[in-house]
Parts: sequence; C-alpha cells; structure tokens
Amino acid sequence: MRKIYRGKFQYDKKLLNPLIDEILKIFTIGFLVLLVLAEFRSFELGYTIRDTMQIVAVLLVLILYSFKYKISTFSKYIYLIILTLILGIIGVYSLGMFAGAVFFFPMIIVLLALFYSKKVVQIFTFSSMIFFVFIAYIFTSSSNFLHLDLVAYITSIRHWSVYLGSIFLFFILTGTVIIKYRTTIDELILEIDTQKKDIEKLANYDYLTQLPNHNLLKEHFLKMSAHAKRNSSKLGIAFADLDGFKLINDEYGHDAGDYCLKVIASRLESSIRKSDIAARIGGDEFILLFDDIKDKKLLISY
Repeated sequence: MRKIYRGKFQYDKKLLNPLIDEILKIFTIGFLVLLVLAEFRSFELGYTIRDTMQIVAVLLVLILYSFKYKISTFSKYIYLIILTLILGIIGVYSLGMFAGAVFFFPMIIVLLALFYSKKVVQIFTFSSMIFFVFIAYIFTSSSNFLHLDLVAYITSIRHWSVYLGSIFLFFILTGTVIIKYRTTIDELILEIDTQKKDIEKLANYDYLTQLPNHNLLKEHFLKMSAHAKRNSSKLGIAFADLDGFKLINDEYGHDAGDYCLKVIASRLESSIRKSDIAARIGGDEFILLFDDIKDKKLLISY
C-alpha cells in the first residue's frame, strides 16, 4: 500500500477530509435511492440473490456513514471503493452491460485517481475491461446460465429507473469531485499569490516601519540616477541618524523604541514628495532619496 499510495493524503487533508465525507454522503443517499428502486424492480421481475447482496452492501454503507467521525478518512475511502466494487460486480455479473452498476466502475476510477498513481488507475481500468469482456462472452454464449429474461429487464420502466439513477449518481460524484478540486485549486493559487506578495514585501520592505529596505532602496537609487542622467537633473541623498535612540530602548524598553521608529518613519514619509523615497537601512538609520533636485536650497529645506 505504501508503495502505490501517492502520499497526497498527508498534504491535502484540508481538501480530502471534507471531500471524502461529501462523497460518502452522496454514496449513502444514492445507494439508498437505488436500493429502493431496485426493490420495486424486484416486485415486478422477481427477487434474486443479487437483491439480498445489494441490501447487505447498502447496510454496510449506512454503518460506515454512521461511524464516519470515528473512522480515518483513508479507511472510509478504501471501504467506499470495496463496497462500490462489490455492488458493481454483482450488478454487472447479473445483468451484464444492462445493469446500472456498470457505471460504478468509472466511479471507482474517479475515487482511485484521488489518491493513487496513474499506474494504479490504468491497472484497474484494464482489469475492468477484462471483466467486461468476460461478461460479454457469457451473455453472448449459447446458454444463459442465469436464466434471465433480459427483454423483460430492457422493457421495464422500473429497471430503467435504476439504470438512470446509477447514471445520475455517477454524474453527481464526478461533478462534485471536479468542482471541489477546481475550487481548491483556485484557493491555492490565491494563497500562493498572497504568499508571493508577502515574501516580496518582506524582501523589499522593513517589517517594522513598512519603509523600503536597502534592497528596494538600491533599486530606486538606480532608477532615479538613470532618470537624473537622462534629464540632466540632480539626485539628492540624505542620511538620518537618531541621536539618543539607544537611551530610549534602555530606559523605556524596545516596545517604546519600536513605536518611536514608526512615528519617525511616518513623519519622514509625510514630509517628502511622492516622487521621493524614505528608507530604513537598519537600527535607527534612515536614508532619503530626492528626485529631480534643481536647487540645493530645496534639499536643505527638508
């Protein structure tokens, strides 16, 4: 199991736990409805051992659903596959491709694709095709060992209700899985974009003052230098160091020091133009970049 199990279960618990519970709910309701329809069919076409086995299988699904909070997600997943496979084999073995249970096999493929590798899904698909070929051989042979009146089944409205119900269950299951995965992928993409922005912000901005740090300062300096060179203007640079800042930390604590840095950063940012840059390069040291300085007196006025 460990060799073929992809390990996705450990990484996608947030997705797979509610997804498996949703699938279990769909199967429980769907199998109950199909069981009722199948019993109505048996009143018309006769009761067989197939109906008894279907009742047992559905009861097992009900038990599984009743104890869903006490069973691990992966165990519920395995039980669902086994019970669905049993119902599929019983139905197809009894009625061939005329059984609605034929759609249980693609349901299992959808379930397998959630946890297992492509190789496992291919092996099950190939095995299912061999099983279908075997069933086709039996039903096209000269002797029908089950002695069923297949024409009665084909022309029975009650049988068609079971058949169409199985198709509808397959559509609901497939649609639920696809929509859930699509929604989760969208959420993951949004989360990745948010994390990417957070990382970029941490790399370019000071975490305390939210001012540009030395990385972003360097980038702005190169851009502003090139702009000044093209326009034959001047670039102003000012260095600011807070006197006595260490005393604030020593006497009032680092929280007070952090608050002081935030206030200074806010005042620096509000006192310069939008085209200028205020950056914190560490500790109590700040650098100001002034774009397009045409008069030194303007720089001194800051």
